[in-house]
Amino acid sequence: MKAKALRAALQRSAVDVARMAPRVLRERLMCPARTYDNASLDETARLIIGMQSTAKIPAWSDLPIRSARELFTESGSILSPRSAPLESVRDLALDGPAGPLATRVYRPFGLRGASPALVYFHGGGFVLGSIESHDAVCQTLAAAAGCQVFSVDYRLAPEHPFPAANEDAIAAFRAVVRRADELSVDPDRVAVGGDSAGGYLAAQTAITAMRDGDARRPALQLLFYPAVDFTMQSASIRALGEGLFLEERTMRWFLDHFAPAGLDRASPALSPLHNGVESLSGLCAAHIQTAGFDPLRDEAFAYADKLRAAGVSVEHEHYATLLHGYLNIAGVVDAAVASYFDAAAALRRAFKAKSAS
Repeated sequence: MKAKALRAALQRSAVDVARMAPRVLRERLMCPARTYDNASLDETARLIIGMQSTAKIPAWSDLPIRSARELFTESGSILSPRSAPLESVRDLALDGPAGPLATRVYRPFGLRGASPALVYFHGGGFVLGSIESHDAVCQTLAAAAGCQVFSVDYRLAPEHPFPAANEDAIAAFRAVVRRADELSVDPDRVAVGGDSAGGYLAAQTAITAMRDGDARRPALQLLFYPAVDFTMQSASIRALGEGLFLEERTMRWFLDHFAPAGLDRASPALSPLHNGVESLSGLCAAHIQTAGFDPLRDEAFAYADKLRAAGVSVEHEHYATLLHGYLNIAGVVDAAVASYFDAAAALRRAFKAKSAS
């Protein structure tokens, strides 16, 4: 553990030093400049990509799954925001369909009585990721939004393909609502959120709670660069599927594990974007964030449009210079910091609206 912490500190220090180097040196370290849709890729993001290329860090899909998971978890926190001061961080178990779901609870200072909460699902393509990989992300969200955050360790593929993660996600939301008194949570002010694969799980949780007629449904669905269409036909995948953090071949590797052959990836049960407008009517409000250099951007744009067409209240924040995974590099990429504050403001508005209703 100490060796990993030292390695992470050295890698972060290397990026910090490179950021302050003379421009001529920084340019040598950066990946080539890229433009898309009249925007230019953030220079610090270019620096990170270039340094990773120089270090010859392997793609996750080129590694055994166990090694890929270790690399993802270790790298996920290196460039994340610094630890936020919180009243408490504790681990507990929520009831899941296949056994207890390990969950980490982040409680900020200043909460009194039954507080609002966010049930959060980490990214990682349904194959990678953990409570640990998104520890700093959840700390930052809890401190910024002033709510408890419940980070859920849902089951991963290929050991547990679709619909295991979906079942765990809705179970976690329902468990927090059911145990609201014990957890000091206001059951009417529980949001769901996540990034990438976790954004997908948050969207599916909102849909499931509505369709099953749950008495209490999410106060908000907070979707950071979500995956919502597994047919992988969008123009942004073709244009941005190579040379950035998330590549098309890695996406296909993820999907082959999560939704193996035999599943219809265009089914609404699997891909939220393929729901009809009428079947999305009545969903809770959504705050969706997208990045300009993300292969998933087009499907998230399309999902925001479909939700609006269904009469759902949608806020869509687009960060044109950023790329997929920006939450985990916001500790060094200044342009990504705003995403946390925008998300926190959306949560506060949603919780306030529920309090007033």
